[in-house]
Amino acid sequence: MSGHDSNRADLVAATANRLRMVQVDFADAEEEVRAEYLHEQIERALAEVLPDQRQGFLVALMDQFPRWDAAAADVPAAPAALSGDDLASQLIAAAAGMDEAARAAIVARLRAGGLGGFGSGAAAAGDDEALRRVLKLGGDVALHADRTPALAAALVEFAAQLDQLAWNAWRTIRPNAEIRRAQPLRETIAHMLATDGDATEAQLREALATLSVLVGAMIHGIRQAGLVAEQRIAPFDPRNVENLVETEGRSIWVNKETRMWSKYVELWKAADGGRLQHEILSAIAQHVEALMNNR
Repeated sequence: MSGHDSNRADLVAATANRLRMVQVDFADAEEEVRAEYLHEQIERALAEVLPDQRQGFLVALMDQFPRWDAAAADVPAAPAALSGDDLASQLIAAAAGMDEAARAAIVARLRAGGLGGFGSGAAAAGDDEALRRVLKLGGDVALHADRTPALAAALVEFAAQLDQLAWNAWRTIRPNAEIRRAQPLRETIAHMLATDGDATEAQLREALATLSVLVGAMIHGIRQAGLVAEQRIAPFDPRNVENLVETEGRSIWVNKETRMWSKYVELWKAADGGRLQHEILSAIAQHVEALMNNR
């Protein structure tokens, strides 16, 4: 085959494929609309052919569609609709030579059209069982699966920020703690979505479980902080100070109020009031470690 014949054959094949795609994409459109798009594709192809070679090109193009009426060369009738298996086979064959970006674009388009498990309408029954269970929704409620990517992105961002805040707070509470996270939650999620296998899903579940216990323990540890604070301030209760002063007996040289203030200062120095923050953080840390080690 000469170079000229090879080029024409390639153009014929490419044009035929485009015509088939138009037929599929506009199968539900009015016949006039579909014919206009088909005519546009043919005109675009003819622009690449020399005038004296256009008749031969059209004849070769018609050979790709045996059901066409050969007399209707200028504006061909719509090609015969292909079966689902034929379309799938053509798509697989065409995708074999594409790069990952082109394949991803096709997958996204199929999903937007309701194929690939992530359609633009309500989710198919059975695909969303776990989500329905978590949301406590019955099977009679339609879920718009096209909103899943936006929901997932928002939840990942929230969880990643909470993960960072929680572990930063834990390092402040217990700088030398043995309990540490393996890696940021954002990286764990990204690794799970970009890697095959069940191991990464197990790692994500473990990371989420650890984060849940850590956050819960620190929140619950606020009560521990309150108990420590109550114990530390109890000796400085005015009634306690007054009782201590009265126990020591009266003085004819110093009035009661002055003696109470002196006793308060004495108690403060003995208690080393500056260690209150340390004791509170230590109490929270012990509470968190107890829950984390026993989960």
